[in-house]
Amino acid sequence: IVLTIDPESGTAGMLSMPRDLWVPIPGYEENRINVAQFLGDLKNYPGGGPALAKKTVSYNFGFPVHY
Repeated sequence: IVLTIDPESGTAGMLSMPRDLWVPIPGYEENRINVAQFLGDLKNYPGGGPALAKKTVSYNFGFPVHY
């Protein structure tokens, strides 16, 4: 689930992504979105699995993931 908060307007939104959603994983082939975490840890991606998962979400949905 990705949570976005807009402090200026006082609004928030949540987006739930199915873990079996097929997406391109930057630097790797297309796979399920939850595989990005695994690949990041397995392949020693800088920042590990969480960093590759964040990059994958940003790449596919067009918004930054800060945390």
